[in-house]
Amino acid sequence: MTIEGNGKTLKLTGAVDDRNWNTVFRFEDFATVKNLTIDVSEATDVQRGISSKLSITAENCNFIGNGTSSKRAIIFGEGAGDALSNVTATITDCTFTNWSYGVSDNQSGKDAKSVSITDSDFNNASVLVSASETVTFTGNKVANGYVNIKSYTADNTCDVTAIDNTLDLTMGENNKIEAGGEITAQDGFYIPPTGSNSLAYVKEVDGYVRVWGQSENTNASKSFVLMLYSNDTLMATTELNNVNNIINGSQKSVTWNFFYPASNDEYWTTTWEAGHPN
Repeated sequence: MTIEGNGKTLKLTGAVDDRNWNTVFRFEDFATVKNLTIDVSEATDVQRGISSKLSITAENCNFIGNGTSSKRAIIFGEGAGDALSNVTATITDCTFTNWSYGVSDNQSGKDAKSVSITDSDFNNASVLVSASETVTFTGNKVANGYVNIKSYTADNTCDVTAIDNTLDLTMGENNKIEAGGEITAQDGFYIPPTGSNSLAYVKEVDGYVRVWGQSENTNASKSFVLMLYSNDTLMATTELNNVNNIINGSQKSVTWNFFYPASNDEYWTTTWEAGHPN
């Protein structure tokens, strides 16, 4: 179904009660909404602007909430069940004002297929989305709201691009990306570190002892640094060099090394605080 608003405004006043989350538009199939303003600023009890069971596209739309009961301007995948894995959400050139969430997934702990939100404004409205394949969040402006992008899929498959946005930096780590694929993100997004380190192993090379080990499922996006201690004394620091953009936020396994002084390994730069103890 396609709704073409032709620049018109649908304004609701009074109580909104459809006995199903109090929703303005509820779509059971694929839906597209264009060039429409939905204004519930003077309505009571309304909770959703658009609820889409399957894929949703919104272009050049304006969603005005009441700042109290209005929870989600657009929620996708609601009630989709097993079909959720094929659901997509595409939001372009839209404005969201006074909603808990301008765009939201169904918070089921399961992923839609993909989400794209571009060139849209969120005023007193946050973003909460999840997907298994791709999330694109570019060219948006967010004020008095946060952006939470997540993938519940465990196979390191979801790639995220989140750049060229104006974020509300007062939200701190609530502006967050948690995904296992390649992450291209601007400053201002918190990417929680993942991974685990093995015990350290030693090996003699050219008369020196090399210390090495393995990190599993690490998602370093800025830097990858390890420090070697003897009790409370720092002995050495080793840093992974970003060869071929290896530090890109995607999860991977890394063999780390504290090399001996004469090493010229291109991947690791090791600094011994008081010389190699050997």
